[in-house]
Amino acid sequence: MLKYLKMQTTISTSNPQPRKKYNFGRFLLGILQSIVTLSLIFYFSTIIESIVSYAADRLSPDGILLQSTVFDIKFFLFSIIIVSTISNVFIYPRLKRLLRKATDLVIDRKKSIQFFTNDELCEDKELITNLFSYGSAFAFCSFFVFMIIGSPIQEGYVEELTSVLFFLSGVILLSAAIVLHKSPYKFYNKKHIQGLLIILSLILFLIFGEEMSWGQRIFGWESTGVFKDYNYQEETNIHNFLNPIFKYAYPLVGFSTFFLLFFAWSFPQKNRSYLIKLFTPHPSSFFLFALAMGAGFEGHSEYFELLLQVAILLYSIRIRACLKQPNIKSLQFDKEEPISHTAEN
Repeated sequence: MLKYLKMQTTISTSNPQPRKKYNFGRFLLGILQSIVTLSLIFYFSTIIESIVSYAADRLSPDGILLQSTVFDIKFFLFSIIIVSTISNVFIYPRLKRLLRKATDLVIDRKKSIQFFTNDELCEDKELITNLFSYGSAFAFCSFFVFMIIGSPIQEGYVEELTSVLFFLSGVILLSAAIVLHKSPYKFYNKKHIQGLLIILSLILFLIFGEEMSWGQRIFGWESTGVFKDYNYQEETNIHNFLNPIFKYAYPLVGFSTFFLLFFAWSFPQKNRSYLIKLFTPHPSSFFLFALAMGAGFEGHSEYFELLLQVAILLYSIRIRACLKQPNIKSLQFDKEEPISHTAEN
């Protein structure tokens, strides 16, 4: 026995475990990046003023920059700050572990992840997780960006670009109706689901048309008649006749939507039908709706519209995924079909 112990001691001393090398270069890079990031944060306004002043003097013929150009400069600089801050987390693994331990003190991470990513209707669990990850990342990044540089200007390029999300969401919902029509599964209330999908897609196409003033922003024709005399923006659309009520409508819609969804998510009815479960927005968009509620109190807010557009896009993707890859256990079939039947031959 003593010989065996001596032999083990000899082996352990002769073959010591290799230590991880201290990566001084990585540490130095992290320090420099942290200094640059903090400098950009603390001197953000001064840096922006210097860039704007230089661009106005050297690049603008009249010495004046458009408000949209100033916004672009702020957005670009803040994007650098966001990317640098996120990369610091990977450079400092201890910081990542520290953040995890801090959250574990007050939050059950497993239950919270299940709340945001569990979907009993969809078999593609990875997609639902991605919807939550991308939606939450966009919500928080856009929040910090617009908190510092301000909300996008009304009727600017941000609105024109993001309005396409309404059209894209409508296309996805329309394709979901086609997927349902071709599905081998006989859903209960299948016709009602198809009808709602078509109605929602038509509504989104209508909103897209309104946002683009039915092509006026693309082709640039002049408004005439009542659109020129009574439309607050002199555009060929209907919603800009109602501009004065937007300051009341936005907070009302934002608050009531999040209020109803919060209780629907927290205290769901046990006997909800498949149709209700399918068309109720999923908790994966929690942070988008939460921030939209806050942005709504600003009144006619482009940030509110942006969050709502992204939430609707993710909503459409999730519905299509539930119909294309349904969870058979939660599926409700036609009454004449046995529950154990899963697909037609």
